[in-house]
Amino acid sequence: MHQNYKAELENQKLQALQVLHEFREVSQLKLNVLEKRYRKLLQDAIQDAVQLSAQKQQLELEKKHLKQRIAELRDQLSTTKPQEVTPHPEDGETESCQDVFLQ
Repeated sequence: MHQNYKAELENQKLQALQVLHEFREVSQLKLNVLEKRYRKLLQDAIQDAVQLSAQKQQLELEKKHLKQRIAELRDQLSTTKPQEVTPHPEDGETESCQDVFLQ
């Protein structure tokens, strides 16, 4: 009876170790899948950040060029002679071309 008890105990011990081993393998597989998923998400996030940074730089450059162009146009406008005043057809008011442009 003692031999049977020892054999049964050893058998249950081996089964428990097998279950733990399988559980560990499944857990490791799940961990690997999650790690790949998060690495992919991180890679996508980094690519998005790089693209957004490049786009921001491009927009800032365009903004700078537009501000320069506006400044040039204002300089040109301020250095040109005021245009002849023409009466407004509806109410007889007079406005220069420069006044109309600045509105």
